[in-house]
Amino acid sequence: MNIEELVGLVQKAVNEDENENEERAVDILTQLESTPIEAFDFTSAKFAACGKSISALRKKAKSELVKRKAKECKDAWTKIIVSKSSNGTDSKTPPQKKTTKTTTETTTTTTTAPKSDENIEEKKKEKGEEKVEEGRNTTTENDEKSALEQVQRTIASKIEQTNNATRDRSRDVIAYGLALAHCEGNCEDISVTSLARIVEEVEDAMSEKWKDLGKEYKAKLRQLAFNMKDPKNPDLRRAIAKREIDATTLIDLSSEELGSDERRAANQSIREHAEAEAVRGQRKEASTTAFKCGKCGQRACTFYQLQTRSADEPMTTFVTCVNCENRWKFC
Repeated sequence: MNIEELVGLVQKAVNEDENENEERAVDILTQLESTPIEAFDFTSAKFAACGKSISALRKKAKSELVKRKAKECKDAWTKIIVSKSSNGTDSKTPPQKKTTKTTTETTTTTTTAPKSDENIEEKKKEKGEEKVEEGRNTTTENDEKSALEQVQRTIASKIEQTNNATRDRSRDVIAYGLALAHCEGNCEDISVTSLARIVEEVEDAMSEKWKDLGKEYKAKLRQLAFNMKDPKNPDLRRAIAKREIDATTLIDLSSEELGSDERRAANQSIREHAEAEAVRGQRKEASTTAFKCGKCGQRACTFYQLQTRSADEPMTTFVTCVNCENRWKFC
């Protein structure tokens, strides 16, 4: 694989994530993780762009699974870069050079000293040591999430595998939400084995309802993942972990029912505003028996008035017969 092919694969992974094609994006990142990058020039602009794209996916991908896979790819590349930077530089001592310095009085010979280890290290930095430092900084940031990831891995290790890639990935996503609940202290009295059983029950209910694992299955998974990882929605995570909501009920809840109290209040405010805007400007009609329909002779009418002429002229009255819907107007 050459650098152009590598750039193309990275761009495909970014595009698949933007199109919410989680499965395809994960497959590409898995291929990138196992790509032998030792032959590439780590200081080239194209390779640096690939690293930035993978880092961006690790932080901002739409899918939690894509984020995690991008992190694994970034860590694998970092190890290769560190290994090559540590072992790939030729540290042989250059041969001694003799220079002759001539003056009007005498000729003296001086010999340059061998390059010191400090000079060799300085040369390494000039050839790309800063990229190794970037990898170390990334590792430091990831250490902050180690507790959450450890809980998630523990839950995942106790989940029964289905030998179906889509279902197993779905179980990992649900496990992340319950790991959050555990780390928040909302279910410390519940064992990780029990949390693993809940993950299986929820995913089993989804696969039973949507047997084809198609769009509806994936849409429900995205809906659950979004609301379970919402920082403002700890009550949902706690309720699922404590079995206050069973799996069958959970997958039938709407997006609004899964949302936090704050989100439901915001949605209600939006609806009220929309309703007010919908009726604003509509004409107001009143019922009366003061007018007689010239078509059917009934007096059940509605009317409204508008100023259709100049301000000093009387308003125009528009009348509609309720019985035959005959309309007329007068001033």
